[in-house]
Amino acid sequence: MNKLAISKFRLFHPQAISIIMLVLFFASCNHAQENQKSVKVGEKFVIELPSNRSTGYSWHYIPKDNSLIDSVKVSYETPQNGATGNLGIETWEFIANLKGEESLLFEYKRAWEDVEPAQTHIIHLKID
Repeated sequence: MNKLAISKFRLFHPQAISIIMLVLFFASCNHAQENQKSVKVGEKFVIELPSNRSTGYSWHYIPKDNSLIDSVKVSYETPQNGATGNLGIETWEFIANLKGEESLLFEYKRAWEDVEPAQTHIIHLKID
């Protein structure tokens, strides 16, 4: 098989397609995404963000001092087909403790790197 045929085969390999989809996903996103959410005091709520932990990247919640909420649980769901390189879902469960407004900051980065995050996500939370 010549080099051109091998290159074409690798381009369409399922992992190559997954990596291309991941690049397109993050390229289509703004560096900072923002959403709004309303909850009631005492209510548990969930934040889900797409993630590819096989790259070393994961979302990190950056808590504030004197936060109105508490983080209850963090989990990661791998892609259904289990293929390396596919997007999974990171899920945070929180509980709202006090009335008010707060912005939740998430950073998509590698924990061991001391660089700016690849992406940030902000949730503007209103607690009634």
